[in-house]
Amino acid sequence: MSEERKKIGRFRVLKQLGEGGMAVVYLAQDEVLRRRVALKVLRLPAGIKPRKRWELEQRFRRESRIAGRLSHANIVTIFDVGEDDGQPYIAMEYLTGQSLREIIDLSAPMPIDKAVDIAKQILSALDYAHSRGVVHRDITPSNIILSPTGRVKVTDFGIARIASEITISDPGAMIGSPNYMAPEQVEGREVDHRADIFAVGAVLYEMLVGRKLFSGDNVAAICHQIVNVEPDLSGKFPPRVEMALRRALAKDPAQRFQTAEEFLEALRDPLLLTRHTGVGDRPADDVPQAGLGPAEPGVAARMAVAISMVVALLAVVFARWWLAPAAVVAAGVGLALGAGRYGRWALGFGLCSGIISWLWSFFVSANSA
Repeated sequence: MSEERKKIGRFRVLKQLGEGGMAVVYLAQDEVLRRRVALKVLRLPAGIKPRKRWELEQRFRRESRIAGRLSHANIVTIFDVGEDDGQPYIAMEYLTGQSLREIIDLSAPMPIDKAVDIAKQILSALDYAHSRGVVHRDITPSNIILSPTGRVKVTDFGIARIASEITISDPGAMIGSPNYMAPEQVEGREVDHRADIFAVGAVLYEMLVGRKLFSGDNVAAICHQIVNVEPDLSGKFPPRVEMALRRALAKDPAQRFQTAEEFLEALRDPLLLTRHTGVGDRPADDVPQAGLGPAEPGVAARMAVAISMVVALLAVVFARWWLAPAAVVAAGVGLALGAGRYGRWALGFGLCSGIISWLWSFFVSANSA
């Protein structure tokens, strides 16, 4: 930025924070209210026709003012919307922390409870915005900021629709990647709040697995997958997480959660992170839990089960019923260490060995007499 551009409106630019296809972001000082802000200056691609550029700038001003009326703990606060030297800008709260994009790149796959908590905060913000007629249209890890305390802030409500429109309607001015777009967005059909629900599903998948839901060598390949390819979710998550993702990522908007609140309630399910789908349902012990390590028992659990089985066998063979409690205790240790069904088998065998060995010892004693 040149010396004469060190001020934008009433804001004194301190330094550049970032730059993307749609805007440049500066750290700036509000000279009137004496506070630091993040100043986002709209910068449309050079290939856009003048008439289209004017329309997008007008829409940016209008939607930014609408977004500025949103007040929610998980939405970045917009302080001001204005224009300086023909360039529209948004002044918003300056956040410390990392973008979800940075966190995923550094530490994905995430622990499942952390990923679900982030998704719930995003959905809380969207439910509030949707209830006031505001659809984001560009939920991506780059538009989500996490504070050092874990508080999620969703950004770019004012600019997202413009980025989405350019990406779909003007391939020559493609901005970023369509990885998180819903099929109806990719096809240029009418978009409503359910496109945001699809995007949250794609973001949650990426947090849990560590890679994008849809990928390809080019934009056309990614768009083809979004519209035509069903994502492979089988066996990757606890059953209720898988069910929630399947519904959020449905190709047909009518088959998705119809509101962000519905998706949020599904993620609040107290049985969400368990390996069982519910009372009377088939156990899902063999389903790996994303972000929680494999479902197979560890070495210590397997050793406890093996000891239990050996002791139970000795109790039966040598008619030593008093060995059975030791077998039961060893099986209990195996269960506590995550032995799953193997631990349950050992526990049952230990109990049976106690009964059999007691009967066997009684029979031997009676014959000896």
